[in-house]
Amino acid sequence: PELRNKELSISTYDYDLSHFYSQENINDIKTKCLGNLWEVNENEYELKLYAEGRIVTLERINKFKNAGLITETETNYYKYDLKLHKPKGSTDFEIIRK
Repeated sequence: PELRNKELSISTYDYDLSHFYSQENINDIKTKCLGNLWEVNENEYELKLYAEGRIVTLERINKFKNAGLITETETNYYKYDLKLHKPKGSTDFEIIRK
């Protein structure tokens, strides 16, 4: 789990890694995301390919245009923009890191 947490913090450009690794922040992210993620469907999202198909992301095409995944709580919206890339010689995508 620690490696996955580090990859998530890097991919979302979280500069305070000590805060990101805190159990309080991990629980906060889970609370915001679990059960609150907007449905991903072809009417609201577009799959974007870059760099001759080696980079991929989902982007919204209506509300919150060009944003990635959206979660909604009672008081706010949160967006998570993730891009994945396929390293040379690989068939698998990985989260882009800084």
